[in-house]
Amino acid sequence: MQKPPPSVADIVALFDRGEVRPYEITMDPVTRNVTSLKTDGTPADYAAAQAMMKTVLEQSAVVPTAPPKPKTISLTAARMSYAIAEKEITRPNTWEQRERCIASFMEALGGDVPVGDITRAPVCWAVMRDA
Repeated sequence: MQKPPPSVADIVALFDRGEVRPYEITMDPVTRNVTSLKTDGTPADYAAAQAMMKTVLEQSAVVPTAPPKPKTISLTAARMSYAIAEKEITRPNTWEQRERCIASFMEALGGDVPVGDITRAPVCWAVMRDA
């Protein structure tokens, strides 16, 4: 019975431990795809390199995409949550100041914008536009 070829993970682990084969291989660190391969010229080394290449190609990693953004609440929902949590424990004068500030902020950006999508650039643009 023929020994099964090593998995890509096994091959990568060999390189990580510095255990090299008679052939030399260079792999892309992100995709783990082979970018170059050299043998010592012997038929046995060439066959081993070909077998390794076949294994890598069969099991090559998929390039990971950016993770999906987590869903966030709208600015309006955040405002309501903030009011529930803070209004009763904040002095009336302080609360009125905060409400005016929040209302101005929401007017500039819109209440439907997800809180997770708010970045410095749109906020700065809205402030400068209204100045």
